[in-house]
Amino acid sequence: MDVGPDQGGTIEARRAELTTPLSRIAGLGPGLATDLATLGLTNVGRLIAHLPMRHEREEQEAPIESLSAGGVVSARGEVTASRITGFGRKARFEAVLHDGTGRLDLVWFNAPYMRHKIKPGMRLRVQGKAGTFGG
Repeated sequence: MDVGPDQGGTIEARRAELTTPLSRIAGLGPGLATDLATLGLTNVGRLIAHLPMRHEREEQEAPIESLSAGGVVSARGEVTASRITGFGRKARFEAVLHDGTGRLDLVWFNAPYMRHKIKPGMRLRVQGKAGTFGG
């Protein structure tokens, strides 16, 4: 791993140690180093030892009619409708996905910006926790 410029302003290639501060790593800007420091990641060793909060594996796609509530599911289909409901902190984006076997109502909480990304006519592959609401 290259360490940033030395005192003379030239970039010197040398090995980073586990105790090398992240602020001295070439290509890692001061803003990112500050963000990582808020997570307690101040040197190379801590960055290497950092584990993700969770791991999500990609689930096998299934027809919508065979999906069951309670677990993480994956499906592919065409968006036939979309809308924003609620407002302010309660705003959410909703879309309807059809695959020829059934209908899946999709909800993104606190994500009204999704209206610019997902529109009727688009084909999507989605994955998330399936649940029922109101029957």
